[in-house]
Formats: sequence, structure tokens, C-alpha cells
Amino acid sequence: MALALPAFARAQEIVDLDPATDTVRVAARLDGALTRPASGTTAAIGLRYVREHRAALGLTAADLQTLGDAEVETFAGIRQVRWRQAVDGIEVADAELRVSVANDGRVLNVLGSPSSELPTDTTPALPEPAPDAELKIYDGRLAYRYRDVVSRDAIYDVITDADTGKVLKRTNLVRHVELRVWDNHPSLDVAAKDFTVPSSWGLLPGRLESSYMHVYSDRNANNRTDAGEDVTPGVYGFQDFNSVGVGCETGKPCGWNGEAGGETANREQNAVQAFYHANRFREWLATPPIGFDGFSGDDKLLLETIDGEDYDNANMYTPPEGESPRMQMFLWGQQGSARFRSVNSGDDASILFHEYAHGLTSRLVTDPDGYVALNTNQAGAMGEGWSDFYAKDYLVEKGIETDSADPTKIGEVHMGVYMDATPNKTRYEAIDCPVGTAGTTTTVCPGSSRVGAGGFTYGDFAKIYGSAEVHADGEIWAQTLWDLRRNVGAVDARRLITRALVLSPPEPSFLDMRNAILQAAETEALRSAIWQVFAARGMGFYASTVDGNDTAPLEDFSLPPAPGPRTTITGRVTDSRGTPAPGVKVSVGGADILTATTDADGRYVIADVEPRTYKNVLVGGAGFNPVVKTDVVVGTGGAVVDAVVNRDWAARQGGAKVVSDRGFEYAGSGCGPNAAFDGLRSTTWSTLWQAVSGWRTNDVEVELPVAINLTGLAIDPSAGCFDSASSALGQYAVETASSRSGPWAQVAGGTFTSTHRNKLNPIAATASNVRYVRLRPISSQASTSLCDEPTKAPTPERCWLDVSQFSVYGAPLAPRPVTTLDGPSGTIDDETPTFTFSSDQAGAGFRCRLDADAFRACTSPYTTRPLGDGETHTFEVEAVNAYGDSDLTSEKRTFTVQSSLPNTQLLTTPGAVTRDRPVRFTFSGNGNGFACSWDGAAYVPCESGTERALDDGPRTFAVRAENAVGADPSPATYAFIVDTAAPVIAISRADVVRDSATFGFETTDATAVTVTCALGGAPVACESPRTYSGLADGAWTFTVTATDAAGNRASASRTVVVDVAPPDTLLTWVPPAILTARDFQLAFTATKAATFLCSLDGAVATPCTSPLALSGLSEGGHSVVVTAVGETGTDPTPARVDFTVVIPGLPPAPSPTPPSTSTPRPTPTATPKRTALSSASSVKTVSRRTGRVTVKVRGTAGAKVVLGAKVGSRVVGKATRTLRATTSTVPLTLDKKRLKVGATVTITVKATGAGMTAVTRSLKIRVKA
Repeated sequence: MALALPAFARAQEIVDLDPATDTVRVAARLDGALTRPASGTTAAIGLRYVREHRAALGLTAADLQTLGDAEVETFAGIRQVRWRQAVDGIEVADAELRVSVANDGRVLNVLGSPSSELPTDTTPALPEPAPDAELKIYDGRLAYRYRDVVSRDAIYDVITDADTGKVLKRTNLVRHVELRVWDNHPSLDVAAKDFTVPSSWGLLPGRLESSYMHVYSDRNANNRTDAGEDVTPGVYGFQDFNSVGVGCETGKPCGWNGEAGGETANREQNAVQAFYHANRFREWLATPPIGFDGFSGDDKLLLETIDGEDYDNANMYTPPEGESPRMQMFLWGQQGSARFRSVNSGDDASILFHEYAHGLTSRLVTDPDGYVALNTNQAGAMGEGWSDFYAKDYLVEKGIETDSADPTKIGEVHMGVYMDATPNKTRYEAIDCPVGTAGTTTTVCPGSSRVGAGGFTYGDFAKIYGSAEVHADGEIWAQTLWDLRRNVGAVDARRLITRALVLSPPEPSFLDMRNAILQAAETEALRSAIWQVFAARGMGFYASTVDGNDTAPLEDFSLPPAPGPRTTITGRVTDSRGTPAPGVKVSVGGADILTATTDADGRYVIADVEPRTYKNVLVGGAGFNPVVKTDVVVGTGGAVVDAVVNRDWAARQGGAKVVSDRGFEYAGSGCGPNAAFDGLRSTTWSTLWQAVSGWRTNDVEVELPVAINLTGLAIDPSAGCFDSASSALGQYAVETASSRSGPWAQVAGGTFTSTHRNKLNPIAATASNVRYVRLRPISSQASTSLCDEPTKAPTPERCWLDVSQFSVYGAPLAPRPVTTLDGPSGTIDDETPTFTFSSDQAGAGFRCRLDADAFRACTSPYTTRPLGDGETHTFEVEAVNAYGDSDLTSEKRTFTVQSSLPNTQLLTTPGAVTRDRPVRFTFSGNGNGFACSWDGAAYVPCESGTERALDDGPRTFAVRAENAVGADPSPATYAFIVDTAAPVIAISRADVVRDSATFGFETTDATAVTVTCALGGAPVACESPRTYSGLADGAWTFTVTATDAAGNRASASRTVVVDVAPPDTLLTWVPPAILTARDFQLAFTATKAATFLCSLDGAVATPCTSPLALSGLSEGGHSVVVTAVGETGTDPTPARVDFTVVIPGLPPAPSPTPPSTSTPRPTPTATPKRTALSSASSVKTVSRRTGRVTVKVRGTAGAKVVLGAKVGSRVVGKATRTLRATTSTVPLTLDKKRLKVGATVTITVKATGAGMTAVTRSLKIRVKA
């Protein structure tokens, strides 16, 4: 059954509970891990997760007490911790607890089906049945487990009841492959290559035995090396039998003649070839990302070539770790058969790799005792599919075979390339066949006549061959894995597929392994790609299967639904009498993703449902025959889906028990009599006739959960368990009784034919007071002549007799009783509480239990054993009437014993000094309530999370837990200060001396204060006074911030101006470029108080004042340089004017007089040109980080100003600006890549204009960090 986790389940999270134990079989997410990364040991992480979600996993505290020591193994990047269950040191063989953890501590899944019902008596009644028998616990009882070697092809894992000797399980450990071939085989077209055995193989002298395997020919089929069967390593030629063999070609030559006696010609060559194949494939599997190196030392591989046991076959027997596996390679292509070529299977890499890969999967998917757990229909099919994939993946990766990227080239990767004399005999089609029939698919991917052409999908299961067949159905899985290889890449595919084997539950279905591959994916991108592959093969989000034995799974091609509106499906399920049907599973598409279980009133709710039309909703289980609701439309408002189910009183899920002593021959393979009563037509009971009073069949008896009035029967007589269809039940009889001792009366009988197969056939039958039903198979539908005479040896194919399902219908003799319970609940102070109860039916008995204990007979009133203080318990009671029917819903009382004073703990508090308003406290305790006190006031009832707004000042808080006994004598207390007022801060001084500024400040507050200061940068911790040096000219704003202990904050600011730059010389009246007079008055000034030095025509500069009288100038060119000198230094860029004196042949004009500044302005005698630029200035440094600088210019409106910046001779920046007024700022961005800290940047400022005197200035700035 499936159960949604109440606290952490989501749409892609599943918890599948094993119906046999009601505990977790698989818990996982399909879209990632169950948890976030965590630290700690693997065992600690796993156990913590299990304890936190114990109830949702179906576990009790008592179950966890049965766990042994943790065993941790790491494989493919997954750390897996396993706990074996045990009682008195006797391990449980069919149950364990297993948690898979990623390297970063994320929990990936939980597996194991731990048992809640373990025996208390551990003394067996019978002695050990075999020397190697071990005492185990299996199916809730004491059992012996041992190995039964019948033949080299039949080595059984057997489990028998240690008290009765009944066979509980019998499974053949030998794994077979039929008709499987591949490239890399002998060829007459390609010369054989010589190879040297590497030392890493550990080859022993004189024979083909290494550290990892022993290869020998075993023609006499006795499973050991006799004289002459070992092969000496060396170079051996290949003898072809193309002239006499079957299906021979030069590129695919025959290795024997197809007749006895011709098989030994290539014995040595074949053994060497097999040794080479097996060792290189072992090396491949041992490397990441697969990382499997399972056979060496005590369990090295025994590889037997030209084995005489069989033909057209090969197999791989893989026992648990510590024992050697055995691979048997047979001869193929006998004379008289046109299907297969006459070859040695040990020559073919495909078959040998396939068999070796069986060892990989058989060691990674196991039961708790380490035995292979791939025995069901779907699990067995995946075993074959995995082997095909791993073999072909290697050959393609190594370039031995080709898988073209061209989508039109399909059907290239085929298992039957070497073995098939007739195409498509080893496999129906190639592993690279896509879904659909487009292009040439119908010719190269023919499929089968039963499902059509194209690649296979999940819906083809059990249809390709005509019934379930592991090799045919395995092609679905192999093709899906090949699609995955193409979609995510070969390396990721190998890693995901191998990691998923470790994450798999025993006996997985296709969907279990789809889920495991999703769990192995680390990223959302990978999970999306995986969903694309599986959805295309019919294993989409809503695909479903009953279990790994289901031969009719429902395929679906949907991807996980996108985020969007979700709704519910609700309804009520009743039986044919209108009685509520509790415990029935209702699932969308039968999947475990969207599922619910009906409650005591038969009602259910499936949440998180995407509005859409669903192909079907399945209703069944818990002893009811399944019902399918088709084409269910779910709108945005949800849907109501009610159902009526028919109670099958013989179903084991409904409480029926098989009580027969015979018919358990194949129980270990899932083919015991329980299979006829599991409610699944996909499973089968298979039995042999027994030599008791002549050859006869085994009867099977079932005890119904209650006595009923029989109204009918139903039987599906179909064959299964790999038996022929004619093994189906033929003649039969059905008998009933009220007690097992009888009397028995026949109520039905008849004979089934082939028309009755594969369906549940209703049978008319009535009887009163029926508690036991016996099915007596009389014959199968095959000829039974050899089984009718005890003097003749039976033929198993004719003496097998199968039944798929047997159902019994009716009404109970009396309604189930109703229980009434009185007693304490909630918090109590009685350590031995007493409960009284009654039933609505006279004479009813009662069964009671406390917590997870087993139900035991009890009477009212009932007093519990002494219980511990602080413990929480649940008492349950159910009435049982005279017919053994119990109340469907037991009555319960949950209570907590509190016989001592409680304790209290504060969980969260405000800070010791806080500005929170209100303040909030959370707390916990083991009482049934709390009382709080604020600032020493009286205690009043309160709850965790209590809040209060308080005024500033010192405060106290106290809380105490209270229960029925009293209050915690030591309340939890907390003292703190409320402070919501910001500190006071004032700046007391702000002094500037040249390029330094000093600031003083003062703060006051009720609590400790921290102070930060900032001046043109990030705030830093500081003290008063705070001095800053090396400041550039300009305005600087100083900000000081005070923060008190509660986080309250206040700031103060003060702005100062730094002016340390030398004065800038400005020419205010200059001669025109052509001066036609010998005298001129030059006027100038400075940007700050200064004296001046003047130089005419390069003479030594002398002190001067404005205006400067220039007189008696000679004709020709002249220059005047004026330099301002102030307190902060000398102008590094003096002002200069250049002009030429030209005296025309006219009387000299009066000298022009400059405008008045500090002295009267001379009266000009001519109209001079205006000066394009009068001044240019900038900051003295530029940041290398920004490279930005601003130049301030003064001049004549309309002048064009061009800036050019250089470092040395390299230009690092340019800018142009036309003056719209007399002053302007020109931004200049420098090339930061060419700036070095400490370098000097020269900025040339050129100004020109119509009717204006051109002026050039130079500025120098330094690069800072």
C-alpha cells in the first residue's frame, strides 16, 4: 500500500508501505533528495531522519529497538547505512532498515520493510535440515536458510519453517541468458590480434586463472576442473567450420560443426578468448562511474566454456558475497536448427559481457541476507535489460560497435549480430530502436507481431512474447536505458543507472527503478532529462503498476505537471451491501504518486491533483476486488469519485490465511499458494502432482477472516511462473466447511478450457456458515496421461498445474461489533490508569493493547502496567463477536502521565538590551500549560510566543510550566533592559590647518555607545578628537554616528573647506596678436591673494603689479609671462601671452589702456581681440579606480576648448567643449588601463575662437590609488 507523508510529502514524494509489514518499503522523492545537506555520520543522519518521521514510515519505537549495529557501505557516491533486525541474536532474513545518504548528507531514500511482528520464542522445534543451514527469522517466524544444489543449472536458496519444516521460499540462484550475441567475435575478414596479459590481472602460471577468475572448459558439466579441462595461456589458432556449420559467414565464422564431437577443436582458443573478454569487462566495470569490482579472492568468478549442460544458452549463478559466482557458456547452433549460428558463446563479447553484468546487478539488488532480489516478472526483465545495456554500452564506447548520431540510422546496436543465423532471434529488435514507426523503423525495428513495429513501451509488457518473458520484456528496459544514454550522455547514464541499483528496493518494478534513477540525479536539469526519456517510453508521471509481478502495468506518457492550480478528488467507497470499505487504496492511474486510503467510513481525499481528464482511477486492495473508474474528469473545483467494491473473503489482504501443508514447492520464486489469494491476477500458484495414492494434485485450503454465507466464487485458471499456457487449471472442485476438521461439502466443480484463461470466471455456489474453503485442482488443461499412472515418470511440463486467482464472495453471518470505551485521556497523574469498555453484541470478547504492543485478550475493567512519568501512551480496545469479527475501528484513548512537577525552558528571548516593542518570549516545558510574570507581578496563564510592549528601563520576565501536580518550583527567568531612545551626539570643534582637519565630538546615552566617523568615505570606528590629513582642496563633510547597545542610532555632521592649492594666474587685458603700437598696459589678477612676477621676452622675472606698462616695444614678436605667488605656493602654470608689434607708416596710435582693476584702466588706442581662455584649473589628483577628472575653465563665450591628456607621450584622454558662458566645467575620462599610481598626467588646454586670441594652458595632476 502507499501512504502520503503528512508533514513532508509533496506531489513528487512517495512512501510505499509493504502490505505484508505495513512498514516502509520505499520512501523517496522523484524531484530530488528527501532532506537538505547535513553534517554528521551516515548512521546518525539516517537514524535521525527515521526517528523524526517514524510514524509516517509505519514504524514504532519498539521496532527501532530490534535494529542491530549500523553497517555503512559506499558505492557510486552513495553512502548506505543498513540495520539488520534481530531477536536474541537471530537475524531477520526478509526485513531490514536501509537509508541512502549522499556525500553531502542529504537523505535520498529509505528502504527495507522492517517487520513489526517478530517472534518472542527463539527455540526451533526441528533440527537443522542441512549442514550449512542458518537459523533466521522469516515471515515473522523461525526458519532455516540453506543452499540446495540440485544441479549445476538449479542451485536453490531455500527457507523452511523451523517448527513445521514447511518450505517458505525456494529460489533458483542461477541466472540465464538465451540467444544473446554481440560483436567482437572471431572473423575470417579481420585478423586476430596478439595481446599481452597485463600483470594487473594476476595470472597464475600454467592455467587461465587470475586474481579475479578461473576459466576452464567443462564439457562433462560437473562444475569442477577435471584433468584436461584447464587451458595453458598461449597463442592458439581458430579453426572454422564454415563448410558444415549452421549459418556460417566469413565475417561470422562457425566455431564448431553443430554436432557432438566437433566442439573441442577450438577448446583452447575459446577459453583464451573468454578469459580476455571477462578480464577487460571486469576492468571496465571497476572504473568510475560504475565502480563495481565484486569478484576476487574468495569469490573469484568460475567461468566454464563449452559447458556440456545445455545448448543455445548461457547463465550466471551469483551467490551472496563471499562465494564464487559461476558463469556457464554453452555451444550454440546445433544441426537441424536454422535460428542460430554454430558458435562458442565464450567467443562472443556480447553474451559474455551480458552474463558478467548479471553478477553486477545480482550483487547490488539483494535481500537482507545478500541473495539476489530480482525474481519477479518486472525485476527479472530489468535484469536482462541491464545486462544488454552494460554490454552494448561498453562496445559502443570502445568503438567496437557504432551508434550513429544520424537519426535515420537506427537498428545498429543489436544483440544478435553474431549469434543469429536468422535475424532477430536473440532479440526482437535492436536496443537503439526508437518509439514509433517513422522512416525505416518498420523494417529495421520490426517489434513483434503482437505489439507492432517500432521501439517498445511500458504498455508492451507481457505482450511482446505473448506472456511475461524476461528477455522479451527486458528489451523495453534496455531500450529505455539506451534512450537515457543518448539524452544525458554515456557517462551520466552509467553513473545514474548504477547508483539507482543501490537505491533500489528488493524485487523492484520498472517504476521503482525509474524513481531510483530520479533519486540518483543531482540536478534539476538531469531529472528533467530523465523524465523526458521515461515519459516517452510510457513510464510517465501517471504510469502505474501493482508491484514487480504485475504483467499488465498501465503506461502513461505525461511529464510531471507544471506548477499551477491544484484540487482534490474525494469520494466514498462501500461494499456491495452499502457498508463502508475501510483501508481501500484509491489511486490516480494506480500510481503511488497521487493516492489515498479510505478511512473507517470509507471516505478518502486525494490532494494536489492537477485539473485534467485521467484515464483511470483505481480502487481496490484490503481484500476487495479492484474497480477501475475510466475517463475521470477533474475540474478546477475537484471531482467526486465514489465506488462500490466486492469483498473477496479469500484475499490475504483482507485477513484470509492459507492453511494448507502442501503446494509450496515454488514459494521461493513467488509461485506458492499465497499467490492465488493475493488479489493479483499477475501472480500464479504453481504446483506439481504428488505421489500420494498415485499421482495427484495438491489441494489448497484457505481460512476466511470471518464466517460467511457463501454467495459465489470466481477463478482465473491462467498459467504463469514461466509455465506453458496449457498448465492452466482444467478440472477442479471446491469444498467448504465451518471448521477445518469438517465436515467438508462440495459446492462447485467443473472444467476450464483455453477460453477461460486470462480472466476471472464467476462460479455459482452457495453455502451457509462457511469459514474454510478448499480448492481441489484435479488436472491441468494439458494432456495428463503421464501423470495419471504412478508407474511412469512424470513430465514436468505436463504435470505442472497453475491457478492465477481464487476469490470467495458472501456476507458475514453477523455485523461487526461496535466498541464503547470509557477512561482517562489528556494529562493524568495516575501511573496505572483503568479503562472500562463494552460492546453492542452480547457475548462479545475484547482485545486490548497499549501503544504498539500486540493485541491480547482482555476483560473490562482493564488496568495498565505501571507507566513512567512524562510518557505519552495510547490504549486501544476492540470487541470481537462470536464469529471472530472484530470492530472495524478500535476505540482509543491517548494520555500523558504526569506524576511529578514539570520543568521549564526558555527557547527565545529579546537581547539583554533591546529596543523591541513589543518584546517576545518563546518557551517549552513538560506540563500541560504555562504561567508568566512580568516585572515581578503575579503569574497569569500564558502561551509560548507571548508579547508585551514595555517602557524604557530595566525589566524582568519569568515563566513556569504547570501540570496536574503543580507548578515548576524553579521558573525560567530573564532580566533585560528596554532602550528605545537614541544617544545624543554633538560636534564640539572643527579646525582646518592647511590640508588637515580635526574634529571633536561628545556623546551621552544610558547604555554603552559605539561611534563611527566618516569623511568622504565609509564609516569606521573612531574616538574624539578625529584628525584627517592630506585632504584635497574643496568642501569636506564630516559625519559622526553613535549607536547604543539596543541598536538606536544618532548622527551629527559639520562641513569645512580646505584650500591649499597655489594661486592661479589670470590675464584680464592682453594685447592683440598684432599690436600696432609700441606701448601697452597689460592687466592681470589671481584666484586668491598673491604677488606677481613678470618676464618680458624671456628675461628674468621680476616683481610686478597690474597693470604692467609695456613701452617702447620694438617691432617683431614678444611674449609676457606673469606668475602669481601666494601663501600656498607659486602658480605652476604661469599665464603667458604672445603678440607681434607691427608699426605702420602712420603716426603711432595711442597705447590702449586695460580696464581698471585695482588701478585706473588705461584708455585703449585700438580695439584688441578678446582672449579665448583666461584661466584653467582642476584638482591635483585623479583616482586610478575611476579615471574621472573635471577641468574648470574661464574665457570668452563662444570659444572652443580642447582638452588633451597624456602620460609621457601616450594619450590617455580627450574632451571638447564650446563655452556657452564665461565659465564652464569640462569632464574628462582617462584610460584607466594606462594609469599607474604615482604617475603624472599632463592636461593641455587649448582655446580658440573667431576674433579671439588663442590661448594654451598646461595642468599637471597626480594618479592616486
